[in-house]
Amino acid sequence: MSVTPIIPTPAMATPLSTWGQAALVAIGGTAGCRTRRRAGVWLDTMPWPVAAGTLAVHPAGGLCIGFARVALARAPSEFRRRPPVTGFLGGMTTFSALTGESAGLPVKAEFAVAAFHTGIHVFGSLAVAALGWQIGRWVLN
Repeated sequence: MSVTPIIPTPAMATPLSTWGQAALVAIGGTAGCRTRRRAGVWLDTMPWPVAAGTLAVHPAGGLCIGFARVALARAPSEFRRRPPVTGFLGGMTTFSALTGESAGLPVKAEFAVAAFHTGIHVFGSLAVAALGWQIGRWVLN
């Protein structure tokens, strides 16, 4: 008696075309964006000095990316990792991608690289946000 496994084996994996992969990432991204929006609508009603929705999705995304790095490490190909990580978590928060990248470095005992990586992303993002703000002021005023 032959039983089909619930989780496909590598022999059962059928690679998707580039367009198929893009479609799955887009669907995951749409779901992630909708999740982030709902978190903002639900949590940003609290009288906090910061956006509670953003504070909620960043740690949630970090937790999920850490879990996904382990859970999907055995995926037979990259196309199985892209929809949940690049799509859903990327749509929900790009901070989760940074967290996943940065968290992988200390595991390899690359502490200086982890500090540099995190610093350049965080301070670089802040610098670019400040630049975008200034450009917006120049263009819109």
